[in-house]
Amino acid sequence: MAIVVTEVQNGSTYISAHSDIMFTAYEATKAADPVTYEDYKYVCDIYVNGVVVTRLKAVPEPVSKHGLFNISSIIRGYLETVFDPAFSSANLLSQVIGADAFYVSVQCKFGEEYAGTLYTNLTVATAVKYYNTYNKRGNYGSSLIGDYVNKFLTTRPMTDKIEFDASYYFLSILKSSGDIEFEIKTYTNTLVDTQAVTLTPSEAGSVNMFNFAPQAINDAFPGLITYNLSYYTVTLDDILFRLDLTCNHKYTTYAIHFLNQLGTFETFFFRKVSRLSSDIERKEFTQPAHRMSSTGVVTYANANGALHEQSTIFAARAKDKLTLNSDLLTDAEHVWIKQLILSPMVYLEENGQFRPVRITNTNYEERRYINDKLTNLVINIDFSDYVNAQYR
Repeated sequence: MAIVVTEVQNGSTYISAHSDIMFTAYEATKAADPVTYEDYKYVCDIYVNGVVVTRLKAVPEPVSKHGLFNISSIIRGYLETVFDPAFSSANLLSQVIGADAFYVSVQCKFGEEYAGTLYTNLTVATAVKYYNTYNKRGNYGSSLIGDYVNKFLTTRPMTDKIEFDASYYFLSILKSSGDIEFEIKTYTNTLVDTQAVTLTPSEAGSVNMFNFAPQAINDAFPGLITYNLSYYTVTLDDILFRLDLTCNHKYTTYAIHFLNQLGTFETFFFRKVSRLSSDIERKEFTQPAHRMSSTGVVTYANANGALHEQSTIFAARAKDKLTLNSDLLTDAEHVWIKQLILSPMVYLEENGQFRPVRITNTNYEERRYINDKLTNLVINIDFSDYVNAQYR
């Protein structure tokens, strides 16, 4: 009999690569007859982008005689997201995140093995795309992406604040088909100007990440964003995202860009007090307080009175840490910003560069106004590089 294969998912079109991805295989005759079909096993060959990458084998479960394969740990190794945004372009497109970064195409081919002989490709499953997203608690096997096709790929509230001199502010769009079309509208108390943008995606099913910061918009459309504006909006179909122009003269504003739950990057600003500290690491050795010259003269200092070192530091380095404070957050922002704390890829924008950093917070509490009134977010970050002092 043929091997019957069932994918243990909930039928979602957009399946997360970071949940269990399981298949069951069943052959009614051979799996139930271990004498005739000695040492019977089910076989699963995994193909990524049309190339076989590994072979798995499963012994039939004693009662049901089914074989179970969980391929998620295999295919996750073929997803690699890279943060490489451009400042501006004619249509504000900053980066395309597509195959092998946003999704990976996988096909499984099933066979069997018994009596030392291998029989492959007896049942071939349909090729499926698995996505670099993760699910909510208790939501197994599916993906949130399906709810955000033809929308902005973010779960954040649709209103934010931004400084006029900001260079980067990322929002992404996944279009199922056709062109991406949106409008930028600027306002004082009334509408000032409108700019339509059309983009034909270069890759079907890819994420198109746009830079909607004022300086990027003005680079593409000179003079569209000015100091005297109150806010501007980006409208995609009937979905409106609003950015209120703000000033922050008291503290340094830090822009953080991070990989979100939906597999793309977005931006969050920390505008309140920040504190930079450093962890210092030293290597040293000790020696006597005196020195003896080649002629046998013992001294405790050089000719000009500098005492000889007893404890000599031969290497010292510092690792910087930064504590950042946000504005007061709404309930919806507290729910959304948990993605920043969980994110495995976080970049701090500083001096025209994106510096990879690590958030060291080990817990997060979703605050509610009814319980806590208005509260802010405090994060602690480590920089990935060290500053070395002089070696001796």
